[in-house]
Amino acid sequence: MRNLVGIIAVIVITINAANAVDYFGVKLGTLRNTTFGLTGDVWLVNGTAVQITNLNLNPAREKLDLSFYFSTAEEVAKGEQIYQILNSPNGQYAKPIGVSLDGGFQNARLVVTIPNNYKKWAFFGVVAEDKW
Repeated sequence: MRNLVGIIAVIVITINAANAVDYFGVKLGTLRNTTFGLTGDVWLVNGTAVQITNLNLNPAREKLDLSFYFSTAEEVAKGEQIYQILNSPNGQYAKPIGVSLDGGFQNARLVVTIPNNYKKWAFFGVVAEDKW
């Protein structure tokens, strides 16, 4: 019986020590813009969303109104919705934050919904609408 308790304790410790590696999707590339202090890794989650991890964006002195866009050589479309992935005591959740960014972020994780079909688009990027 003592050996059985020892084995169960080892199994419980082993299970608690194992952490799942986060899976963000298929990596598409990296965002970088030194003017806005923008960096982040972009992942295709599925046919409806891209995810941006490790997003950093300097707080703006003035409202930037940054938006995510998908495009081809002929067509451009704005991301349909942006969600910030946040932690709570009960786990992670997605908080809708609109269709543009106007504040700073540090190591944030965002999800952007893709307009229409993801196979249609060739490019993904960030646009400061008042500067475009």
